[in-house]
Amino acid sequence: CASRQPWRHTLLLSRGQTLLTFCDVMPANKLGFGSSPRWRTGIVRKELEMVAFNGDVDECERMVAEGADIDARNKYGMTPLMIAVTRGHTPLVEWLIEHGADLDHTAKYGMSALMLAVVYGHLGMVEALTEAGARTDSRGTGAPGFQDKTALDLARDRRDETMIGLLSDRSDPHP
Repeated sequence: CASRQPWRHTLLLSRGQTLLTFCDVMPANKLGFGSSPRWRTGIVRKELEMVAFNGDVDECERMVAEGADIDARNKYGMTPLMIAVTRGHTPLVEWLIEHGADLDHTAKYGMSALMLAVVYGHLGMVEALTEAGARTDSRGTGAPGFQDKTALDLARDRRDETMIGLLSDRSDPHP
């Protein structure tokens, strides 16, 4: 960013917690703040990522109501649902599920939100995701420990009998 001498735009996110700098090679008046698809997919995606990271349901609801993509992906391919799962933000995970977030998107190493819930040991999220219809047959890819494993396989690796029982009892709703 700095090597190309771009214009810099700074955004202070909710409650002054995070300072984000957006770089672009166009002047600010050409960006059309709030209307440019580049602005909405760049800054809004990053801001939504931070909202998911912090577990802020109210701010997520506001952003989605204003047009932010509930399934926006970060540079690793993770959606707000996946980020909220990794951080253990149950209320936000429930809100995202209720409002139609993609349950089956996979990111780096083929990991889904359900698989991440298992890896991070979040039983309540595993229950919520499976009850909402998340696929149980998705398989990890490309990394030792995840290659060709399902959520059930990952629960077995954790030796988590409760998750193993829950996932064993669930049939995949998507044959």
